[in-house]
Amino acid sequence: MSQSALAGPKKKIIFGNEFTFSNQEMLDSFSQDRNGMPVHYSDYSRKKVDRVANALNKLKADRTGSEKMTIEHSAGSSIHVEYPDGFKFKIYGEPGILEVNTSPHSYEEYLELTERINRDIFEVMENVGLQPQDFTGGGHIHVGGAGLFDDPILVRNFIVDFMNHSELSSSDLPEIPPFEEGGASLKPKAAILDQTWVNAVGINDLGQPNVKGLKKAISEFDKIENPSVSALRDLIMQKAQGPNVNPGPDPVYVNGFGGWGTRPTKYHDLNLRPLSDNVDSATVEIRSIRPQKNFDEFLRLAQMFQARIEFLKKKTTRVPVKVLPSPKLAQEAIERFSIYLAESGLDIEDYLFLEHPAWRITQEFSKFVDSCSNSIRTKLRKPISNE
Repeated sequence: MSQSALAGPKKKIIFGNEFTFSNQEMLDSFSQDRNGMPVHYSDYSRKKVDRVANALNKLKADRTGSEKMTIEHSAGSSIHVEYPDGFKFKIYGEPGILEVNTSPHSYEEYLELTERINRDIFEVMENVGLQPQDFTGGGHIHVGGAGLFDDPILVRNFIVDFMNHSELSSSDLPEIPPFEEGGASLKPKAAILDQTWVNAVGINDLGQPNVKGLKKAISEFDKIENPSVSALRDLIMQKAQGPNVNPGPDPVYVNGFGGWGTRPTKYHDLNLRPLSDNVDSATVEIRSIRPQKNFDEFLRLAQMFQARIEFLKKKTTRVPVKVLPSPKLAQEAIERFSIYLAESGLDIEDYLFLEHPAWRITQEFSKFVDSCSNSIRTKLRKPISNE
C-alpha cells in the first residue's frame, strides 16, 4: 500500500507558477546572440520592467496592513515584491516576455490570495500593455510538498500516470502550420496542455525506444527494496541520449534536445531535474502547459493536479507503464482527457479554457460537451478503476 494511504495529518501539495506576459512590440524585439541563443532582455523589455515598477510603486503609496508592499527594483532588470504575511513575487525578463513567479503555496492558500494576485500582477501587467500569449512564454507549473514527495511510490505513480496520458502532451494529429511569434517559427502541438514541441517534448514524440527505456527504468526502480525519489530521477535521466553523449541502452530522456545544450534534459514535458529526497525543495516541473490567461486558469490546473494526486493515493498497486499512442483526432484527445478528469472527480466543463487555439475555430471542446449528456458525464466522474 502507498505510504500516503497510512493514517496521519494531511500534508500539503505545493504549487509553483510561471506567469508570462508580452505584446507584439516585445515579441518583435526578440533576438538571438551570435551563438543562436535567445537574448533575455531587449531595450523594449527593460523599459517595460521600469514601467511595471512605477505602477507598483503607485499602488504601494495607498497600501496599509497586510496589503502593504515592500518593493526592490533593479532598473531595467527585475522587481521583487513582498507582503507582511510572507507572500512575495518577482518579475524579470525572459526571451520575448516578462515572467512573474510568486512564492509557492497550496491550492487552498492560493484561493485566499486570488484578489491580491489578480490586482497586483494580472491587472498591473494589463495596465502597462502586457498580456499572456497563446504560446510564447509558457505556463509551467511546479508540483511539490510533503503531500507528494513524502512518498517515492506516489511520485513514481504521478510521473508514470502523466506519461501514460499522452493526450496531455503529445498528438499525432495533422500538423498545424508553424506560426511566427517574436521572430521565431514555432511548431505548436495540438495536445490538451502542450505549448511547443521544442520546449516540452512528450515521450511519445521521442519515439518507441524512449518508451521502452521508460519501462525499463521503472522496472528497475520497482525492484529497489527501499526506493527513493533521487533513485527514480537517476534511473530515468541517467541514460540521456544526445549528440555529445554516448547513449546508454534504452534511453528515456534526450540530451541537448532542440539544439540548446545549456540545460539539456530540461526541455521535456516533465522536467525531473528538480527531483530530490528533500521534501521541502523537491518538485516536478510540468512544462507542457500553455500560458495561463488569468489566475483562475492557474487555480483550475492546480486543482486538477491535486485531484489527480489524491486519486493516485487511493491506488493499492503501482501504476503500470502503459503509454497510449498519441491521439490522431481532436475528439479522441478530448475524450481521453475527459476520462482523466472524471477519474479525478472533475468535470470537463470546468476545463474548456484548455481548448487548443487550433481547435477553437471548429469548437472541438463544445462538440464533445454537446455530444455527451449530463448523465454520461456524471458516470464518467466516478473513478473507472482503483487499480
